[in-house]
Amino acid sequence: MKESYYERSDIDTSTHNGVKSMISMNFIRKGLLSIEHGATLTDLFNQRHISDYEAYAFRDASSVEYLLPKAEAFVEAVESLAKKV
Repeated sequence: MKESYYERSDIDTSTHNGVKSMISMNFIRKGLLSIEHGATLTDLFNQRHISDYEAYAFRDASSVEYLLPKAEAFVEAVESLAKKV
């Protein structure tokens, strides 16, 4: 069975931060995903972290409306990349 990028690295991909680091190293830095997609991933990661760990986190419709198209574009780019490898 072919090993994934994650399995061949020393980065702990059992954490969200580890997965984010692997995506940055193996896809964004190599130009397989755009820098904009990297910024989207970081923004979504930060928003998830705030929502999970802040005692009084609040998100309104405008923040979701701003992030949703960016998240959808990121998912589409990853799906397109997955079809190529």
